[in-house]
Amino acid sequence: MKRGGGSAATTGGAGRVTGVEQPFPTDTLLVTKTDPRGVITYASRSFCLLTGYCEAELIGQPHSIVRHPDMPASFFAGMWQTIQSGREWSGCIKNRCKNGDHCWMHTWITSEQDEQGRIIGVRRTTTSQGKASCDCEEALRKGTL
Repeated sequence: MKRGGGSAATTGGAGRVTGVEQPFPTDTLLVTKTDPRGVITYASRSFCLLTGYCEAELIGQPHSIVRHPDMPASFFAGMWQTIQSGREWSGCIKNRCKNGDHCWMHTWITSEQDEQGRIIGVRRTTTSQGKASCDCEEALRKGTL
């Protein structure tokens, strides 16, 4: 199943990036739900506020609408493979906001689906400094640290 992609259609507008990290209170919880194909069916108010999209702009769009071009497609392919195999996934993701800024989210995605068959992703905002701790967690998990 193909997801991601860096086209203008899936990265929102022209897909421009500003290089600016979007300020947002650290440890804010953000929630999205998608169908099994990765199409957004729900976005929490805090997710909308951080990314700059209103809920109506997100519902029905592939989650890759917030994909930052710095994040390789292979990263998301591995993430989806894990989820579809019935395992939970967690890691840090750099997302692109509607205005081209970026934000880091420490993300946990359950492989279990809710009563409507939606996959639930819970995120916690972090900063680029917090991203370094995510990298350490990942290295420990992989045994490369």
